[in-house]
Amino acid sequence: MNLLILGRGKTGSMVAEVAFSRRHHVRVLSSAENENAAALTADALAKTDMVLDFTTPAAVVANAEACIRANKNIVIGTTGWYGQVPRLREMVLSAKTGFLYGSNFSIGVNLFFEIAATAGAALKYEYSGQIFERHHAQKKDAPSGTALTLQKIVREAAGQSAEKEVEITSFREGDAVGMHELVFNSSGDRIYLCHDAKSRLGFAEGAVRAAEWLAGKTGFFEFRNMQLRGCGTALVTPFSQDGAIDENALRNLVAWQVESGIDFLVPCGTTGETPTLNHDEWLRVIDVTIEVVAGRVPIVAGATSNSTQEAVAKAKEVAARPGVNAILTASPYYNKPTQEGQYRHFRAIAEAVDKPVIVYNVPGRTSANLEPATLARLCEVPNIAGVKEASGNMTQIAEVLNVVPEHFLVLSGDDAVTLPVIALGGVGVISVASNEIPREMAEMTRAALNNDWHTARTLHRKYL
Repeated sequence: MNLLILGRGKTGSMVAEVAFSRRHHVRVLSSAENENAAALTADALAKTDMVLDFTTPAAVVANAEACIRANKNIVIGTTGWYGQVPRLREMVLSAKTGFLYGSNFSIGVNLFFEIAATAGAALKYEYSGQIFERHHAQKKDAPSGTALTLQKIVREAAGQSAEKEVEITSFREGDAVGMHELVFNSSGDRIYLCHDAKSRLGFAEGAVRAAEWLAGKTGFFEFRNMQLRGCGTALVTPFSQDGAIDENALRNLVAWQVESGIDFLVPCGTTGETPTLNHDEWLRVIDVTIEVVAGRVPIVAGATSNSTQEAVAKAKEVAARPGVNAILTASPYYNKPTQEGQYRHFRAIAEAVDKPVIVYNVPGRTSANLEPATLARLCEVPNIAGVKEASGNMTQIAEVLNVVPEHFLVLSGDDAVTLPVIALGGVGVISVASNEIPREMAEMTRAALNNDWHTARTLHRKYL
């Protein structure tokens, strides 16, 4: 790709080095060379495939607006501008361009975020929380975007205890790349978590991968919520003989799934027998899954009802849980809604939450097929990120993949048609068989996604 990197600082320079090593063509502009986004006209960007911004909070919004007007996708690693997110999201969706931002592109930092989401529950007890962050003397914003993201995650994890203030103390001195410490104190002990960046390399590698992922896509994305792909298990819910949830068996199942290399988990789908779970049981299954996963793989929580009001309430409840990455919700069952009815149902759910929504088309169970034309309309609704397609109709699935944008996730809802769905452009499967064979299903799906069709077919013939 032809990449334009904005910012000649240490981070921008490291990103340029990584991009060059990955065989991209790289051009770098300093802030002085691009004052008030003057260098970002449509003509000047004609031969540019992607823009990456590592400038300053004062410059980033003008740079983003110029790229949107020029119909160029942009990755933003600058922080301190997040108050403009709603307005820029509207511009991106209207212009049908691609936009991806993150407070930190380092894989290590994002894993640290997931650990913090679990540890933040300490605030529900007799703990206070504090964040310390250290950066080099030239860093402009204090607190950093990474520290603010960490604070937000901890507050979300605290739930009703969020009134406890989690203060950020910032230090700007020397040449420190970036250190973030999260501390929880009680009268009995102290919990200490730390991420210490040895260099800017992890950030730079993540930023270039983000640009590679965004190529050719349209939509507004946050790095922490990049796409789900591969094999996800629609978890069964184990029960004891008396009908109660067997939590020990559930914990063992979830742990084994993660250890076996599954890509993501889906608690409380239909396979999880949600029609037989009461409200408290439904939440308990999701909470146990979050606890055992501990941020190691994404979680897509099921939240379905044939009442739109109830479906919205359930979606909001699980979206508030920091360990949930996305929501799966099926067409209203039994009611047999029209296409317009399904559109309004899913739109209401998506507009009520701030996490990606995967709609679930399973007409064999709901008696309501979600047609490709309706799905094409739903693609335009922010937060609707994909579909679990279980119609069993390959002609329809092919049509779906023709009408949805490239970034929209199409996941097979049937194990047996995983390979043909991927061959048509799908990104994976939400699997039932992987409850029994998680490693094998994950390997088969990854092989197909990597165009290793010999391995994929061999595993398919052996197990499916």
